[in-house]
Amino acid sequence: MPALSRLLYHTAVALGRPIGGLRPRRIYDLLARRAFPTPQFEWFRNRWGHDLLLSPYYHIDRNILILGTYDADLHAALERLLHPGMTALDVGANLGEIALHMAARVAPTGQVHAFEPVRAVFARLQQHITRNHMENILHPHPIALSDQTGQTEIAFADPSADNQGLASITNLTNKAGPLRTVIPTQTLDDFVQQQNIQQIDLIKIDIQGAEPRFLTGAQNSLKRLRPQLLMEFSPDDLRQANLTSRDLAQQIATLGYQIHPLTKRGFAPALNPATLPESFAAPNVLCTPKT
Repeated sequence: MPALSRLLYHTAVALGRPIGGLRPRRIYDLLARRAFPTPQFEWFRNRWGHDLLLSPYYHIDRNILILGTYDADLHAALERLLHPGMTALDVGANLGEIALHMAARVAPTGQVHAFEPVRAVFARLQQHITRNHMENILHPHPIALSDQTGQTEIAFADPSADNQGLASITNLTNKAGPLRTVIPTQTLDDFVQQQNIQQIDLIKIDIQGAEPRFLTGAQNSLKRLRPQLLMEFSPDDLRQANLTSRDLAQQIATLGYQIHPLTKRGFAPALNPATLPESFAAPNVLCTPKT
């Protein structure tokens, strides 16, 4: 049965990749989990020319293997927003596909700092940096950027979970995963001072509901350096911190930013934080400093 499922899976990948994947996408999930009952890794070059160690067993890996990348709209935004010599941060870097693209865009004179506190995921991030010879540009940090410098508990997935990208310091339910550990945290303000960073042009933030904590610890840096922000709105995760999407939007506004939904064609007009639905959800929005 696994042999037949593998044949069908690879056939579906070959047929679907030129047209953006077969529909419904759950076909891939069904075939991959039957074909690969345990994680099996191989090196694969994604659409942006970066080598990644991936397994069809996992959700994020599977999407890269099938479509050539995980979040095409976010990558397209990086193509528009990042240029050589810039400094960028990836907060919640996971296995590093976004961070590698950031590094390629700001090379050869720019810098990228990638933050990933889950130990097993951080190890894959390091592998990918080394494999792609990005050590001089892309700097990994095994910490969570938050509202205080110290330690906190994080919930994360065990190796058998389909999605390894849901770890959270705010949503400690089983959605994030059944495992718990204590991780180091640092505010962005402390990190910027410690590293003597004088320029930040873009920060991508995907930390499963901990965005308000990040913003609280980043206030001075955001007001002084005025980077653009690419971030997620996840009302389910925010709810675990007794917050809503409107609360997050209003916090962003108090820092002097406008919020633009990310679309396939670019960026939509700015949202009104005061009237934003409390359940507003978006995988990516662009927050730009008000002029």
